[in-house]
Amino acid sequence: MKGFTLVELLAVIIILGLIALITIPAIGNIISDSQEKAYNEQIKRIEGIARNWSATNTNLLPDSGTYYLSLDTLKEEGLLKEEDLKNPKDKSTMNGCVAIEFDEQTNQYVYNYLEECNNKTNENETPIGYSGNVGIRTVITIPKMLIG
Repeated sequence: MKGFTLVELLAVIIILGLIALITIPAIGNIISDSQEKAYNEQIKRIEGIARNWSATNTNLLPDSGTYYLSLDTLKEEGLLKEEDLKNPKDKSTMNGCVAIEFDEQTNQYVYNYLEECNNKTNENETPIGYSGNVGIRTVITIPKMLIG
């Protein structure tokens, strides 16, 4: 008789199972890492767009304290599109804001993306929100004399 014995077939199944045990978590980690990198790059793009916005809206930026720039504002002004707001990790729509704060010690504006914005206000404005999840910190130097 030609063919494989039951023991040989079981050995092959066990070997295939071990290979699957090793490769499936590795592939999952690769996918997760690539989503995290894509998310971080998206945050950098959003903060870059916020820097561009602040260059044309210097009169709104504070000499001290924090200005909260919502993603909705950037979208309304045509600086962001709906597809720019898709979170690569879970495909949800991002609804955070960028906190823009002038650091007097370094004479620079600091840009921090916040994932959620609840109950924070800018001077003379309605609340746009904040709840505290800080993303990536970006620092840009804008001489104060250029701002006003």
